[in-house]
Amino acid sequence: LCLEARDPYCGWDFRQRKCTTLEESSNMSQWKQNITICPLRNQTFDGGFGPWTSWHPCNNDDPLDGVSSCLCRSRSCDSPAPRCGGKNCEGPTIEVSNCSRSEK
Repeated sequence: LCLEARDPYCGWDFRQRKCTTLEESSNMSQWKQNITICPLRNQTFDGGFGPWTSWHPCNNDDPLDGVSSCLCRSRSCDSPAPRCGGKNCEGPTIEVSNCSRSEK
């Protein structure tokens, strides 16, 4: 499983049949590390919002005020998505506009 992992400390120990560091390996000649490119370090990415969707009709059902017809749009925290401990996006993910109440 650690082959192609690009981890600078990980390799496959054929004798132990597990992923180990070189120091944990029982025999250096039985240890293989399959790194094809330099490992990437510190891959923390903070999240970023993608574009807003198009406005579309939506309803808000409030028990006190009745149903409101509105326009809504949304966006996702996926450009990029946060990873490796990065911060989540801050700000609204949904916008609502042009609401009009209908009678109960």
